[in-house]
Amino acid sequence: MHPIQASGDSPQIDRFLGDHSSERPPRQPPADAAANGEAALQIVNDTLQDAEDGSKKLQVAIKANPKEQIDSTQEKIQVYFYDQDGEEIVPSKAQVTSKWLNWKSGEPQLVEVSYLPESVDPGIKFAGYVIAIYYKGDLQDCRSKPSRLQKQFEPKYYIGTDE
Repeated sequence: MHPIQASGDSPQIDRFLGDHSSERPPRQPPADAAANGEAALQIVNDTLQDAEDGSKKLQVAIKANPKEQIDSTQEKIQVYFYDQDGEEIVPSKAQVTSKWLNWKSGEPQLVEVSYLPESVDPGIKFAGYVIAIYYKGDLQDCRSKPSRLQKQFEPKYYIGTDE
């Protein structure tokens, strides 16, 4: 894993390919915290754009709870991409890059994560993604497309500072 720290006070973006093991017991976030607007951070939109060469660009908009004073150094965004290899869904081996498109106080943060397949192998197809947003190590919100990936590759409820 190679975290990317954008300039300024923007949060850390981790690009994972899918290590879902956990040494610590999971901590369940409050039920429907993101849906009820109680989470410190939540995903407000995610849009996937396809390119002719098989690459993809995922744009994610993240909103902070206005009742919270967010410490951006404690915010972590993890994006997991998956491919279908025959009948099996597996963590992708595609190159992944990311960059901040918008980082203005009071507005949703917009990050773009690019999926760049190494080769065009007809046996391997893009299967989807899972996005997990953490604050102070606790899972705040999660989205996946298709939705079954979130159940199949469930993100950790807690991550340490070195993950």
